Amino acid sequence: MVFHLQNLQPLQGLQYVELFAGEANVFAEVKSQGFGGVAADIEYAAYFPDLLKGCKTNPFDILSTSGLALSVWMILNMEPHNSVLIMATVCSSFSSINVGTSRRSILLPEGRTDLAYISRGNCMMSRTVLLAMLATSLGISFMVENPGSSLMPYFHRWTSFAMTIRVFKISWWMRHYGACTPKRHVGLCNNVWFDRLNLGKLTKKDRKGCTTKTVVKYVSKSGRPSYKGTSALKSTQVYPRRFGEKVCQLMPKLMTEARGQPDASQLDPRPGPQVLSDLPWTDWEDADLCGVLRYVRGSKHLCLSPEWKEGLPRAV
Repeated sequence: MVFHLQNLQPLQGLQYVELFAGEANVFAEVKSQGFGGVAADIEYAAYFPDLLKGCKTNPFDILSTSGLALSVWMILNMEPHNSVLIMATVCSSFSSINVGTSRRSILLPEGRTDLAYISRGNCMMSRTVLLAMLATSLGISFMVENPGSSLMPYFHRWTSFAMTIRVFKISWWMRHYGACTPKRHVGLCNNVWFDRLNLGKLTKKDRKGCTTKTVVKYVSKSGRPSYKGTSALKSTQVYPRRFGEKVCQLMPKLMTEARGQPDASQLDPRPGPQVLSDLPWTDWEDADLCGVLRYVRGSKHLCLSPEWKEGLPRAV
């Protein structure tokens, strides 16, 4: 349905998409080398106050109805078998220093779903998995990036997806790219060439000068040792420029050697509307998709043929 929204004009030559882009240093490097690309982050809405005036939701927030729709639209505009998607999904509720409250663990990665911020984190990760699935179906290389201690790789939606295609788990030290802290990062991807981001072990020499404290230990009111992030923690979310240069160097391989796309000979040969009408409709409850379906289906800009309309449920 997103593809049939008439107010969204097709993008040509889209070879790189970055979601949760922050300061978009990688995007800037990729664009400087001539690759067509776009970047999105929840904070970008502040740069378009006039354009977004009257909007009920933030289209740069993947948790909003318009935000997920826009993310899907960007991926649908990417060049099949010739593009790269990087998603640095927000990890705050999945981080190791938050487990005391979130109660997330390898055995129970969903955590305390009775807490609103945990439910939002689960929704964000479930939607990230759906976007990775879409990219895979188009032959697009993707990477979901997170800190090394994040519990995201154990989230049930991700593990189910990882069992259906060959997913690589790679890691690297951001200090090798000029970051102010060592910080180990993990990438979940469908292209083995992402492993070239790993520049080897971090030596004592590499660690020299890393004095920035991102976490402090304190004693809680109950007398238990606890940890909390400092004001410097957010700065570690920014990709160094040299990291962007490395991604640019790898782009030719990253664009063309994605794994996991379904075999075309195994696909249903029937017309799309007929296949859609026969598929069982299900909602990933934790992804909160019903609201997104209503948002797109009810758009005045949606232009579907009668055949496609027949394949859609009348109510969700």
